[in-house]
Amino acid sequence: MRNVACLLSLAVLLLAGGCSSSVRATATLDEDIAWSDYARVHVRTRNGSVAVEQVPGETAGISGKKWAKGATIDEANARLGQVRLVAGPAADAADTLEVLVESDAPAATPYGASLQIALPAPCALVVETSNGSVRIEQMEAAEVVSSNGSVTLRKIAGDTDAKTSNGSLTLEDLGGACRGRTTNGSVALSGVRGALDIRTSNGRIVARALGGESRDIVFQSSNGSITADLPTTLQAEVEARTSNGSVTVETGGLPVTGQKHSRHAYQAVVNGGGHKLEARTSNGSVRLRFE
Repeated sequence: MRNVACLLSLAVLLLAGGCSSSVRATATLDEDIAWSDYARVHVRTRNGSVAVEQVPGETAGISGKKWAKGATIDEANARLGQVRLVAGPAADAADTLEVLVESDAPAATPYGASLQIALPAPCALVVETSNGSVRIEQMEAAEVVSSNGSVTLRKIAGDTDAKTSNGSLTLEDLGGACRGRTTNGSVALSGVRGALDIRTSNGRIVARALGGESRDIVFQSSNGSITADLPTTLQAEVEARTSNGSVTVETGGLPVTGQKHSRHAYQAVVNGGGHKLEARTSNGSVRLRFE
């Protein structure tokens, strides 16, 4: 009986493994696109990472890897053949370069592609992906929509908008207004000079070296702390609040009026006000320091 039980267990494991297994086929992507002083680049893929940076040259270089899965190697290769990279001017906007990963297979078909893109000049960039990280450097502006992956934006001259889930946001050296959204991920900011609207859940927010002119700043989290080093030139109505944690605000010798402070909340007008500074969380501390 013991031998029979062992054989049955082995049969169940083999069947389970056979039912859940799939074959993956891959192919390399490598293409150069003539550059026509595009003002905007739109990138769309799925189930893959995207990296975009500025590299001197006269063409846009696109490299990476596409993949597809099937029950057999023949099915996987057939599906892989349906996955294609489409790159060229947008049909409805000549100043926009489109870089799209497409497939004729049904939407539920498991396929995707990771892309590395080198652009010869900075421009406004829009990136859409899923189940993959995004990294963008040295662009004029950036808008990112992703899921299940981190987003990193560095050296962006203008406005940025980043949205992901189950991944962190890293935002560095940004010249314009910045909007960031994530869930189950932390947010790290450094050298952001425009207005800020940063919201996350189940993650902390850390902001350093926030230079630039006075502007609105909003930090919101749940189940995470908020720490921010703020410029002494910021003129703002400050409101900081937490449910389960402490609130600390260090204003140094700056002019402060209307100050109200308790363990879980702080309100005041700093430098005469004029803009909003809001920091709210639950299950975490808030620490704001003007320096």
